[in-house]
Amino acid sequence: MNYTRLVQEAWRTTWEHRWLWVLGLFAGGAVGGFSFGGGGNGAQWRMDDGRGLTNDMPGVIPGTGGGIAQAEAVARQASEWVAANYLLLGGIAVGLLVLGIASLILAPVAQGAMAEATSDYAEGRATTLANAFRTGVHLFWRYVGLWVLLMAAAFIVAGAIAALGAAAFIGISAAGDSTRGVAIGVAILLGIPLLLALIAGGVAVSIAVAYAQRAIAHERVGPIPALREGFDLLRHHLRVSLMAWLLNVLLAIGSAIGIGALVAATVAVLGVVGAGIWLSAGVAAGLAFVVLAVTAVVAEALTLVGASNTFFWSYWTLTYLSLIAPGAPSEAAAVPA
Repeated sequence: MNYTRLVQEAWRTTWEHRWLWVLGLFAGGAVGGFSFGGGGNGAQWRMDDGRGLTNDMPGVIPGTGGGIAQAEAVARQASEWVAANYLLLGGIAVGLLVLGIASLILAPVAQGAMAEATSDYAEGRATTLANAFRTGVHLFWRYVGLWVLLMAAAFIVAGAIAALGAAAFIGISAAGDSTRGVAIGVAILLGIPLLLALIAGGVAVSIAVAYAQRAIAHERVGPIPALREGFDLLRHHLRVSLMAWLLNVLLAIGSAIGIGALVAATVAVLGVVGAGIWLSAGVAAGLAFVVLAVTAVVAEALTLVGASNTFFWSYWTLTYLSLIAPGAPSEAAAVPA
């Protein structure tokens, strides 16, 4: 496996086909973007509501009054601004709620669409958002079934861990003062291997699920056969899979740092601008700018997250396709049965 070329090809697909970022927002579990339509009853900026809340209202400028009086004035002006723009703020709240619900519904569709689109591009076929979306809708219940299976397994594992923890607690509590230290030591000695096994199992499942998500779209199979294929690929290509997973972790850390740095820089710049507007134009204009700035920051963050998710979807699609290709070396084949 040429990991450098793998990363380069994943990035090329991500950059050249930026419409995939829309799917990436939902396929990766991120919340999608939002917009507000221009209806006759829609929320609008109101800088003057008839009660004197205008851009001419003096701002909060250091040295112009007592600290307590200033704070009360700011609170009063802020509350008046909120009351004057309640339609806008309510629309934002409702929009975020709707987006949260939509993201849960669209996630399985976006996963199928993303798996199909990245497979098409990796294999040299052209595709469109409409074609990918149709595939995602067609495969919707298969991806739902996959996550139902995973949630059921997670509940079983969580129940087993809770039962073991309860048993350990009861055993330590029932032990006498002279044997309690021994009981705690035994629990720790048994718990460390179980913890390591749990971590190893989690890594294995995450890799197998990544393969299964692509098998559903590429092979048109159900969730159970897809999971079976995912674990088979992991077993036959264990070293390559673990290296791909480790590289994924490193790239994900770098991506998170990069996104955080860009968003922080934007917040810093907008914060300076917003402070200037607040001091020069007043509280109303400052609050209006804050809402716009928050919207801009959220849009930037979602765009970056969509791009990042697209990269990792393409990354694992390329890994999956390279392992199922005819002639792909199998590590398990070299091991005597």
